[in-house]
Amino acid sequence: MKPDREKSPEYWQIIRTPKTVALAGVCDMQLRRMEKAGTFPKRFKINPNGGKFGATGHYYGEVMEWCEARRDARAQQAGQNAHIGDGACATRLRTSTSDMGAPSE
Repeated sequence: MKPDREKSPEYWQIIRTPKTVALAGVCDMQLRRMEKAGTFPKRFKINPNGGKFGATGHYYGEVMEWCEARRDARAQQAGQNAHIGDGACATRLRTSTSDMGAPSE
């Protein structure tokens, strides 16, 4: 991805894998799976001449956009599913608490 001059310098900060793992909240292997599936921004070689095992990184802004999109999708899903099971959960809670407090004879 070519840098867009409209974005802040922080957006284009290169972060290495340990920081990416910490921000995304998943392990490196899961990141690799998501990159392959196209659901996470792909890492790039920091030095194109670094060879097969050269250093790689992600752009901080792309990782943060992914985190925000994941958060927004989760909030939207929670809003859509808010009505599902509300009555059953409340009923189950009432019956289990009433059973716990009654002394058995």
